[in-house]
Amino acid sequence: MLWYKPQNLELRSWEPGLDEEGWEVVDDFFVPALPLENLKTKKKEELVQAAASAYTEGFWSKATGETLFYDSEVEDQHILESLYNRVQEKDWKTTERYKGICPAGQAPIRARKEVEGEKTVCFHTKEQLMQLGRDLETHITAVKLKHWRLQERLQVAENAQEIEQITWNEKD
Repeated sequence: MLWYKPQNLELRSWEPGLDEEGWEVVDDFFVPALPLENLKTKKKEELVQAAASAYTEGFWSKATGETLFYDSEVEDQHILESLYNRVQEKDWKTTERYKGICPAGQAPIRARKEVEGEKTVCFHTKEQLMQLGRDLETHITAVKLKHWRLQERLQVAENAQEIEQITWNEKD
């Protein structure tokens, strides 16, 4: 199909979609796409939302010896951080903190074997809680690093196609 591009007074063939200069080819005419900075701003907002979602989507841990999926909503993060700090207390192993629920030196946390599975209460020891805290930190760090890497790619993107190719779901 032949297209006329008024700015360059060119007559050549284009496929529908974005051309190399960020023009969108629609039917038989070109529609100016958003300026590059606007496209970058829109993509940056999209990446921020994706990262925010990834932080709270949950994470896997083998802290108990079994691979389990744990929630990582903001409240869950605070609880795990608090427990991580509490297990540092000298009397952690000898004081029953959850009377009638679990023995001294342990804390109850709900987890599941599958992302969409049924949550069950698991009792975690000091060592397991510390590993769980490290696993949560690893999850959060991985999300941050991915977000930063994508933002760096976005900063150096030179055209609409490069910006369009930056997606959260791409393989790391």
